[in-house]
Amino acid sequence: MRTVLESQFTLKKVKRLKGGGLEINYEVVDTVGQETYYDEAQKKSSKEPHPDLVAILRSLGAEVGRILKLNTISLVVGEKDFNASAAQKDYAERAATNMFNTVRVNGISVTGTGENKGCKILAVYQPDSMQALAVNPQIRFNADMYGFEGDVEDKLEALEKECYAYLFEDKKAQLEIFDEDD
Repeated sequence: MRTVLESQFTLKKVKRLKGGGLEINYEVVDTVGQETYYDEAQKKSSKEPHPDLVAILRSLGAEVGRILKLNTISLVVGEKDFNASAAQKDYAERAATNMFNTVRVNGISVTGTGENKGCKILAVYQPDSMQALAVNPQIRFNADMYGFEGDVEDKLEALEKECYAYLFEDKKAQLEIFDEDD
């Protein structure tokens, strides 16, 4: 198996699998002489991803929550004209946090190239006992629709590095560090 350098690797899609593990679609750019080749590949593995990778996916839930306006109550209560007490502001913030926790990000898919590059966040919104709703907002990085496009782009870059490490540097969850007594 040939060595793939991080500079040759481009993430196309990463998705958590039911039961654990990941499915990663990616592209490897290979230059031989004057010719450039683009090889697309997919890897499915039941090995649990490293907590760093999982944390990045989880953190995208905040952006999905903001797109769904799950923080509306805390924004309204936080307005100066609302004149909320500190206890009311705290309560509204806790309510918003609880709403954000109903969003679970399962993956991300890269869309477009160049000026049109962006991503689609693959998420599920499931408040209380309601049926889960698939929510897949698309974010274009050069737009200023939400005000956090740059943050999502940074998270995608970090996720790409983590996916490369998962595939080619064997960076996985280290379940074997616990012995039977733990």
